[in-house]
Order: sequence, then structure tokens, then C-alpha cells
Amino acid sequence: MSIAVSKARFRITSSRGIEIIECPEKIRECCYMVRHGPNPVMIAYLLYVGKAEVVDEKGRKVDLEEFVKIFGDRNLWILFSTYLDLRRRGKVPDVGVEPNELVIDRERVCIYVYEENAKVRPSELLSLVERGLRKDCRVMIAVVDMYGDVTYYEVTKMVFPKIERR
Repeated sequence: MSIAVSKARFRITSSRGIEIIECPEKIRECCYMVRHGPNPVMIAYLLYVGKAEVVDEKGRKVDLEEFVKIFGDRNLWILFSTYLDLRRRGKVPDVGVEPNELVIDRERVCIYVYEENAKVRPSELLSLVERGLRKDCRVMIAVVDMYGDVTYYEVTKMVFPKIERR
């Protein structure tokens, strides 16, 4: 008689990698692990909602705070905050190719996540928009403040006609 697994279980390896100990198919599918394998942003979300258990290489349980410290860059925190916000809004985001990118495939939306007060050059914004256009996606900028609140801005490319002087 088999017992259904209700939580995913992961182990952090010595090289700061993540291996799956066991993971229900439903969790693998909803968190795109079938396509990409385990990802720190999605595992942080599963820890937060109580659908995952993580152990370190010595077998000790790791909570969300410790998990974020282990994988500890600011990017993980702001991506997690945005991922959580999108899930609460009924969206199912996936991690993108860029380090600060989340993608909502079903809606053809690329979301680039920045921390509040981050300096973003206009040329970088233009590059993001052009990348999104090549993928046939809408481009959103998510700004995460110090409290984890997220504000979204849609960014588009506008071409103005040349004004002729008479």
C-alpha cells in the first residue's frame, strides 16, 4: 500500500545545489520542475506555503529564513517576493533566462524584477523591451520595496514620427 506524499522534500548539497528527495507530480508540474528541475525561488515559495521540507547536507531541517541565507543574495528575496505576489494574484510564473526575470507563459508576459532604489539605465530598459518584443511578450517591471511590496509597471517601446521644421 503506497502513501501519497503531500509535501516535496529537498536536500541542499555542499555546492549549494538542490536535489529532489521526493516530490509529488502535482507540485513538480505547478512549479515547472519537470522543465527546469528545482529552483531556489520556487522552493522558497513551497517552504513559505508549507508544501516543502528542506534539509541541509547533514539532514537538519532548514526553514525559509535559513534557506534564503544559504542561497543568500538580494536577488532571491526580491524574486521570491514577486513570485509570491503573482501566485497570490492567481498567476503561475516561471523563472526566466535572465537572473531577474520571471515569465508568465500563458499570458506571454516577461517580468523583470528590481529592488526599490536600483539604478536602471534607459539603455537597459530599452534592451528589456526589445528582448520582450523578440519573444512576442509584454514587458513588465516589478519594483520590490523594503517591506516586500511589489509595484508593477508595463514598459513599451514608442517610436515618434520625425517632426519636420518648416
